[in-house]
Amino acid sequence: MGGIFLFRGIPLKVGEPFCFDAYAIKRMWRVQGKVEAREHVSVPAGEFDAFHLSGVAAAGDQKREVHIWISDDARRLPLAALGIIDLGPVRATLTDVRRPDFRTGPPKNAIEW
Repeated sequence: MGGIFLFRGIPLKVGEPFCFDAYAIKRMWRVQGKVEAREHVSVPAGEFDAFHLSGVAAAGDQKREVHIWISDDARRLPLAALGIIDLGPVRATLTDVRRPDFRTGPPKNAIEW
């Protein structure tokens, strides 16, 4: 998921390719793909306009398809990710967003002093 932080800091444009190396599952993976489209995404954390990025991660003779949705706003939130591992498909979705200044109240499960 280190690649998600890369996408949070670079300008995204539909059709633009990307390529980076990532370390996961005890291997270096070359991740190549492109920004597929702008889409409206609904996740437990809310409704967002997002960039859909798709690509393939390759390490030696192994290849894995990956899809990532990043919000199209100043926060560039990682909304969802879908990939394949040895056990099958894996999906992650954003369920909650907490503000670091706590103006919206304390985070869930906050420790009370």
